[in-house]
Amino acid sequence: MRPTLPVKNHPANRIFLGLPPPFLCLLIAPLKAALAALRRLTDYGQIQALAGLFGQGCTAGVNVVSITPNGGVKPCAMMPVVVDNVRRRPFSEIWLRNPLLNKLRDRSNVKGWCASCRFVTECGGRRSRAYAYFGDLFASDPNCAKAPVNHG
Repeated sequence: MRPTLPVKNHPANRIFLGLPPPFLCLLIAPLKAALAALRRLTDYGQIQALAGLFGQGCTAGVNVVSITPNGGVKPCAMMPVVVDNVRRRPFSEIWLRNPLLNKLRDRSNVKGWCASCRFVTECGGRRSRAYAYFGDLFASDPNCAKAPVNHG
C-alpha cells in the first residue's frame, strides 16, 4: 500500500509515494518542502486548473511528475527523460515554465493515429510507451487497445 498525502481536499489531488518504508523516511524534509511548494501553487489555483484539463489517460507531465532521489524531474517514472532538477530550480518554476511539460499538456502535439483518434482528449496515448518504442514522446501509443477499433 502506498501512503497518500492530500494536497487539497479533493480526491484527485494526492501525492503517491511508491517507496518502501526504509527509503521513505529519507525523504521527509525534501517532501515537506515539495508539499509547501505545491500548497502555494494550489493557493493560486494553478494545480486545480491543470488537474481538470483531462478526464483520464496518460498524466505524464499533465498532473504528475516523478522526482528522482538526486532531484531530477521526469514527466513520468517510466520515462528516462529528465526535464530539470529541483536542486537547481524551484519545483514551481519547473512545473509552470518547463517547455516539455507544457508541450505534454497540449494534446494537439500528439502525432500518428493518436492525433486522429476520437479519444485523444481523454486519453492522449501513453507517452512512455511511445518514447520507448519510437523514441518520440509525441508518437502514437504502440500498445493502444483502441487502435484496432478506430484505425483498422
